[in-house]
Amino acid sequence: MDRLIKKILLLGGLTLLPLGVYNFQNDYYGVFQKELRNRYNEPNVRFIKTQHLLNHPKKYKTLIFGSSRTGKILAHNHDSGVYNMYYSEGLPAEFLEDLKTIFDAGINLEKVYVGLDEFSFMINPEKHKDQLLRMRYETGLVNQASAYIQFLIDPPKIGVTKYEIPTDFDIPNSGNPLHFQVDSLIEQDTQNHVQADKFLSPKKYYTSRVDKTCEEIRGIIKLCKANQTEAHFFFNPVFINTYTQYDFEIISEIKSKLAVITPFVDFSGINKITSDPYNYYETNHYRYFIGDTIWFHLTGERLCSVAKYVNRSTVESLLDREKAKWP
Repeated sequence: MDRLIKKILLLGGLTLLPLGVYNFQNDYYGVFQKELRNRYNEPNVRFIKTQHLLNHPKKYKTLIFGSSRTGKILAHNHDSGVYNMYYSEGLPAEFLEDLKTIFDAGINLEKVYVGLDEFSFMINPEKHKDQLLRMRYETGLVNQASAYIQFLIDPPKIGVTKYEIPTDFDIPNSGNPLHFQVDSLIEQDTQNHVQADKFLSPKKYYTSRVDKTCEEIRGIIKLCKANQTEAHFFFNPVFINTYTQYDFEIISEIKSKLAVITPFVDFSGINKITSDPYNYYETNHYRYFIGDTIWFHLTGERLCSVAKYVNRSTVESLLDREKAKWP
């Protein structure tokens, strides 16, 4: 029996060794080689960026958390002390986890900005736990070893791409994904871009976990306060078709409950930014120049006319005006 077990283990090791070598060399998620330029797929930027911060504890004083939408805010271009911690479908529960890791490492921050979306209050973070694209960075030798083993034994991704045009992931400096060629192509044929069918088919999320997300946001506020860090929240300018495909009641619930917890700047709604496809790559992501507009408003450098400051006193009147415009 012992000989059989040894043979099984040997066979398993011989099978997994070439897979591990392949995954290490090809590094689909970017966690081994750290070659993040000219990529046709998205690496696990959550894992890599947390590691980057822990390795450079004094490099940044401000962090921007959010989903891939928030990744279009090129704040580092305007302030070298700002780092964009966006990641794919980033959620408040995950921001809270990563902030705990960062603060536990003794990193001092002055400000944290958190970009929120409608799906921040809809996606269950448990769904991300087993997704290598969104796995958190673990501290401690055992947990780190376990994480890297999972990357090594993942089924190989052969010929799997996400982008038609490659993206540079600027992890060492800004934290942003850089794909300026996409913007150049839009400018070369603006009419075709704004009339594209892709703007007719927004992605929709169907679950609701508003109360749980609000608790996680409370946790972020409490954690930041305990570490003498300012916490600021804003609602991304969600493309009109993506935003209004929901019943108004769910949007109303989200903003009403959020306003009770914390003031926030609201760039969403039906306005001149969200109603113009020119401002978006598709129905999920606004363009870099909209990211600049958001950042300039948040820092007070240049105010944005569509931005609304929302708190528990103003949220009801805001929602009344929004409901009057709802299609």
